[in-house]
Amino acid sequence: MPLTTDPIAPTTATAALGSGQQVTPPADTTSAKAGTGFSAVDGKSPVAAPGIDAAPATVAAVAEMRRLLKGGQLKKYYQAAIGANPDTALQAKATELFKSLPKLNADATVDQMLAFGIWANPPKGIKELLQTPRYMPGRQLLCPAPVHSNVFEPTSFLSYKEGGTLAITYRAELVGEQGDKFLVKIDGKDDPIAVAKTEIFKLNNPQQFAGDKPQGVGKTIDYDDPFMKAKIIEAALRMEDVVGGLDFTPKSATDKGPSLLARFFAGAKGKASDKEISDIQRRCTDIVHNTINMAYNGDKSGDDVERSYGNDAGRLAVKGWGVCYDQAGVMAAMLLPFRNLIGFDVQFISGGIYRDVKSATANPFGSGGHGWLQLTYRPNMEIRICDRTWGQPSIKCDRAYSYDGDRYPAQAYWGLTVADVTPADVDMSGAVRVQKGTREFGQKGVDDRAAGHQSLHGQNRGGVDT
Repeated sequence: MPLTTDPIAPTTATAALGSGQQVTPPADTTSAKAGTGFSAVDGKSPVAAPGIDAAPATVAAVAEMRRLLKGGQLKKYYQAAIGANPDTALQAKATELFKSLPKLNADATVDQMLAFGIWANPPKGIKELLQTPRYMPGRQLLCPAPVHSNVFEPTSFLSYKEGGTLAITYRAELVGEQGDKFLVKIDGKDDPIAVAKTEIFKLNNPQQFAGDKPQGVGKTIDYDDPFMKAKIIEAALRMEDVVGGLDFTPKSATDKGPSLLARFFAGAKGKASDKEISDIQRRCTDIVHNTINMAYNGDKSGDDVERSYGNDAGRLAVKGWGVCYDQAGVMAAMLLPFRNLIGFDVQFISGGIYRDVKSATANPFGSGGHGWLQLTYRPNMEIRICDRTWGQPSIKCDRAYSYDGDRYPAQAYWGLTVADVTPADVDMSGAVRVQKGTREFGQKGVDDRAAGHQSLHGQNRGGVDT
């Protein structure tokens, strides 16, 4: 759903990304300090930040990771670190490198990215972005409502039906509020329905994650773990030439309107439009998706003998096995440090599937079990689905949750709680608005599991060859 903004010419970097051209990375400006244990000569200039201890050895480790990544040597280090390479000296060297990297946890900041020399040109205006509302007129929602439940009528499926089956529908738009209720427009009904705000928050607010060891994703997350450090830094380095295109700075500190969202994108020469910003955000989350090297459960043969079946998210991200819930948990662990750097909310969803429904009168909302992530990008609050085992890092909510998308978002993953709602989260004044987009429906064989499921396509892991 686009913002109500004027069209703006893209920046040079954004235009190149959109055209498929290769963006030339900025030249490296400094060398790592000697005596740190790493022969890094390809680092970025760290920027001092209050309260951040960027030790020379930590900065040098980041520079070494960059050198290995650019030189195509990082895979060899991962293989050594997990014991797949008989070179014990290299194993010790790789292990020491990964331990020396900075820890970026679920509350990572732009100041850290600068201080450790990870990004020389980070996103701008992140503090302003994180103060924009999550609930404003026009945004798409997941909402409980009585709906058409016949999956064999896909264009009416999940639209409003008086006396219909109570279910969660994505075909909903926030239009107003009335005391402790939101007014929500559902496809198929002219007048909005009143829904308790608590119900809307439960389905749409980000889930509670914080600190070094977030809980509740089914896998052990420890951002101080050397493997987790390595994969997080790898992902950050892979997006360092992309993130500079993100600029959420208001065009004027004194400009109050007419639309708060328009202030972020309109009126400043050379600033990217909301669509281009969204494209860059999604490219960043795609990079995280592709940095993970996980395959769907299978036999241990060939190069897969070193794949882990364990519980540590970092080790699994380096080279692991996992079904949908496992891979969604690891993806969540990898994404959390970037949520307040790129601008998106994370929800871990457990839901059903529609493909096994055999009759028009059958209940389609209780079959199967599948896990994925729901990402909501700020400030336009566009909902996208990230489903690693189905090979879909960023599929539109409309398509993913329609019949041919084959997913029903039944609930949050077990044990996860909703983050607190802040006063800044809700602005129904009309000063902030999202323009409703055209409803889309999924396509069979394109938006369902058949298009890219790892078990159906030769263990398509989605991981990059590092």
